[in-house]
Amino acid sequence: MAKDLFNASFVSCWTELDAVQQDELIRSLEQALLVDDLPEISQTVLNLAEFMEHCDRGPLPIDPVLLGEQAIRCRAYAKVRGKQKFYTSRPVKDLKSISAFADSQFLGST
Repeated sequence: MAKDLFNASFVSCWTELDAVQQDELIRSLEQALLVDDLPEISQTVLNLAEFMEHCDRGPLPIDPVLLGEQAIRCRAYAKVRGKQKFYTSRPVKDLKSISAFADSQFLGST
């Protein structure tokens, strides 16, 4: 149940923080994304970032390139959808691998 309520709880707390506290929290979330051994933490932050994009409070000010890189590491390719800064910063080979994966998942090709 706690996992189900995390995003909504975060938003309710986020709005009560001042700018300095929000900046500190964002730095902590970015640090959490950089921990390689904890994919469940990265997935939680990715889910939160996606939730906030659809929330009336606006997106989290986390670097979209960092979010995209973590999404690829977690194989959460849908999480990088619509992140123009991420796509424009990637080498063509990375985009081809994302495209091939999406094709295999959604079109049934290999």
